[in-house]
Amino acid sequence: MKRLLRLSVLALGLIAVVLLATGPVAAKATRIDFTGCEYDTNTFQEGDWTYPGHNMLLRGRIHPYYDVVPDEERVTGLVTVIASGNFKEETFIGTAWGTFKTEPENEALGGYWEGIWVGPDNQPEIRLVGHGRGAFKGLELRETLVWDEDSLEKCQDQDPPDPEYTLFGYIEGYILDPGQ
Repeated sequence: MKRLLRLSVLALGLIAVVLLATGPVAAKATRIDFTGCEYDTNTFQEGDWTYPGHNMLLRGRIHPYYDVVPDEERVTGLVTVIASGNFKEETFIGTAWGTFKTEPENEALGGYWEGIWVGPDNQPEIRLVGHGRGAFKGLELRETLVWDEDSLEKCQDQDPPDPEYTLFGYIEGYILDPGQ
């Protein structure tokens, strides 16, 4: 009986040593960087504008754009933006914000993105954060859209997806897969 007890204690000790030596197993997050270009579809619903004092307030403007990201088809497609903003009447400087939904051109991927965005005061950029839905569930999308002269030059060699679309901005971003 003592021998069996000693063997059991020894076996449990060996198991503990093996578990401590290997450590916990954890999934590793993966970041997929991408760049691309955004095009204005030149179709939108104006939204509600009000003009209190020397301000201009926008609420609920619906504006579709089209993103072309050659190396990442999960973010190539129609982006529907709902925009609001507060601007100074004299300068049109202010902050804009809203929501977006990106639906990839390749519907077979089975997913899409929904998120929020903000355009800071007097800056030629918008920052977006989105979360995957459908087949993209669990993924996070982060983008910065820039439309200054240097950034727009990066899109000059790319043809718009439709001749009616006009170049709006250059995209830098990434998809984060937390590795669940």
